[in-house]
Amino acid sequence: MIRPPSAFISTKIGNRVAVLTLTRPAAGRFSQSLRAELETVLSEIFTTPDIDAIVITGEGAAFDIDLPLAERQLGQASPSLDVLTTLISNAPMPVVAALRGRIADAGLELALAAQARVIHHASRVCLPSLQLGQLPSAAAIYTLTTTLGPRYSIKLLETLADIPISQPHLAPLFDKVVVQNVVGEAAELARNLYATPKKRTPALADPIRYQAEINAMRQERSNPTVASAQKEAALAALEAIQLLPKSAALRFAGIQNEDLQQTHLSRSKTYRRAAKLASLRGHPNTPAPASLTLVGTGKQARSITLHAMRAKLPVQIITLANESFAAFQNVIEEELRRRVARRMLPVSQVETSMNLLSEGAGFESLKSSDFVIECATQTGGNAFNEISGLIKQIKAHCAENTVLLLTSGMRSGAAEFSELMTPKVAALQLHPDIGSGELAEIALKPEFARTERHQAPMLSALRRLGITPSFQAAQNGLVSSRLFTALCLAAEEAVAQGARPEDVDAALPCRVKPYAAQNAEGQRAQPFRINAFFGDVLESAAPGLNAAFLKAGFEGGKGTSAFDPSRSKLTEEAYKTVAHWRSQISQTGYGPPPEPPKGSEVTLLATVALYAAGSRLIEAGIVATPWELDQIATATLGFTPDYGGPFFEAEAMGLTSFQMSLRRLKPLRPEFFAEPDRLRDMIKNGESFTKPGQGTSAYL
Repeated sequence: MIRPPSAFISTKIGNRVAVLTLTRPAAGRFSQSLRAELETVLSEIFTTPDIDAIVITGEGAAFDIDLPLAERQLGQASPSLDVLTTLISNAPMPVVAALRGRIADAGLELALAAQARVIHHASRVCLPSLQLGQLPSAAAIYTLTTTLGPRYSIKLLETLADIPISQPHLAPLFDKVVVQNVVGEAAELARNLYATPKKRTPALADPIRYQAEINAMRQERSNPTVASAQKEAALAALEAIQLLPKSAALRFAGIQNEDLQQTHLSRSKTYRRAAKLASLRGHPNTPAPASLTLVGTGKQARSITLHAMRAKLPVQIITLANESFAAFQNVIEEELRRRVARRMLPVSQVETSMNLLSEGAGFESLKSSDFVIECATQTGGNAFNEISGLIKQIKAHCAENTVLLLTSGMRSGAAEFSELMTPKVAALQLHPDIGSGELAEIALKPEFARTERHQAPMLSALRRLGITPSFQAAQNGLVSSRLFTALCLAAEEAVAQGARPEDVDAALPCRVKPYAAQNAEGQRAQPFRINAFFGDVLESAAPGLNAAFLKAGFEGGKGTSAFDPSRSKLTEEAYKTVAHWRSQISQTGYGPPPEPPKGSEVTLLATVALYAAGSRLIEAGIVATPWELDQIATATLGFTPDYGGPFFEAEAMGLTSFQMSLRRLKPLRPEFFAEPDRLRDMIKNGESFTKPGQGTSAYL
């Protein structure tokens, strides 16, 4: 007996073919209850005598689904996706997937488990399992490999972006590509397969070529975002598919995936992806903006404009004094043409994108704008007064419901402008992609910062631009600035312990290097930042190395670099500065360890400093959860894929082991490496940190 329709599955039977229509669940989460429902319906159909074949289709984006964040991080409940895909793959009757739209993640794995696929010609697919440190379910990888062969299977698993099914190498995956009536074509194919079962596995027909592809890929340099362990696990599974019977190959692939998911790299990648998805949580009622207005052509205007163009969002520019709209147009067009030259953009897109850019007729045009970003250029010693006056002028011309984001002076001084903030006015700091994706820090007035209805308009606007947001309470020194300062303090600690600055830069697992770029504004932990960001915990009077560098004139863009221009090595003068600084701190009674810290010890110093700084931010209510701190750290400091952030790393190490390592430190400035009180309570009570998507509290 077929169960009656539910909110997720409806079933129709005609001409001995059962058509199962899936409805996309909220937020695309393919939860345990939905998997169990699909398993039950399939099992009942398999034993129904008057049904010969099955078509699985969906309404809208029904195949754009994935496992819930918690299950991706903590393991799947029964039935797992692997159990479900194996059930479909081993079905006693033909199962055909009828597909349209975006088919991604768990949805694509379901489709690959079927015996055949019929797809709409405008569809696209995405299955970036290797990028996430995992393999797809065994039945899915079996279909991929036996149909596409090793090279194109790995290519699909390494690609984060959607791939149009018009790509020639994907053609073997789909039995029919149609322009309409996907379900009807799939039903006809299902009846034909019942009469004449499908037996082709084209990639296995040439075992010599198959093995040659695997051998060649083992010799090739991996995609930089895919670690060798991930790639080798995938190649081992692909090799087993050729050498073993199907049932044994499926078991082997499943074991490979289980082992891979337990690695530190896989857990880190899963955690980071979950954090990004959790940042885009929910479906706010606030509609997405129809256009964007930029006031000024300052520092972040170019990046924001290019984001808007990529999202096909019209951009209006209101220029300020000493600014030229024509000059800004030229800057944007030059950047677009550079992207054409790098084959990142088709040449036809340049004119289309430039047509989105227009000049606003002064502040009066703000009255009709629903999304405004202030991008003025800061000037002179009266920058605060100038920015405040500009913000008041913008607010006076905007409608009440306009979303207004402020950029000038916000990274270091957002709290100074908090009185000008309202539920629709917040600070913005946009961070470019330095290895962990682009991120926008949004700082709201403290009383609005943790309320979803106040976050919703900002979230909707940034989602329209395709940027991941991170929310916090406004303070002087956004979270990214404070974390960068903590990283510099950790680097300074390592030098105090005897490491050379260039060796510290090389050992830190992030792209932002404290000593490689001596720049007074962006790449230095200046003395004023330490006082401004950590004044409430300052105890030590020990002199700072960064202050010594500044005093000696090593300021990067404003003075002389501390590094030899041709090599990542300090100049003679810089070495003398380091030696003099060490002699000064020796007079404070500080005793460095007998051996300079190794690479892993430098990373531990960074983790401890970031953890301590992040704990203070959580306890102060600036940021709600540890995973949000980790997300900001990895995105703005550019940590490598196997580093999940300070809180992730502390928990991965084991909180007790982390505590013991912390207590063994005898730092120059103990206040920046102090053990948070909450850590002792967590260990005592057996608590853990909240994972992305598991709630808004900091601890479980």
